[in-house]
Amino acid sequence: YVPVSSDAVQGRDVVHTHVQQYKQLLRWGWGIITFPMAIKSLLNAKKISHTERAIWFYRFFERYAIWYTIIILITFGFPLLILFNPEFRTTTFSFLLPKITSNFLTLALFLLIPAAWFRQKLTPPMPKDWPAWKRSLVILEGVLVILHLFTYVFLPFLQAETLFMFGRKMDKFEFTPKFRNEKKSKS
Repeated sequence: YVPVSSDAVQGRDVVHTHVQQYKQLLRWGWGIITFPMAIKSLLNAKKISHTERAIWFYRFFERYAIWYTIIILITFGFPLLILFNPEFRTTTFSFLLPKITSNFLTLALFLLIPAAWFRQKLTPPMPKDWPAWKRSLVILEGVLVILHLFTYVFLPFLQAETLFMFGRKMDKFEFTPKFRNEKKSKS
């Protein structure tokens, strides 16, 4: 109900569309290579003050290192640490870690409620003729997006960064077939 002008990945069928989407996300995952290049350029920029460099460095580091690392640690690292390290299993931290992580993620989930409320206030009202199932999907969108990000979107980024970590290069640039709906929306 909010008009958006963008293109979307489209394949011959649903499976091919998802394969093409995965390839596009994999290509975007290679964007991690911009981090060392940007930091090198930032260090060589003489016209930027030290304070501004520090702010930019922190923002880059937060975006490319901290958030990706947290996702990988929550998903794989902490459970593997508890599983394979017998000594760590007996520490207080190993006992509290799942509870702390659970509380943190629960809080983040509950913070979606005010975010959804603000979104509803900022966007035009939903069309009155929409069925109840469609209206409920709009309300549940925040939770569904998070599930989507932690599953389908996370895997190609993880694959790209893992290949990059082992010295593999992006062999070829894959073109992603796109589709743009040229129909004008009814006003």
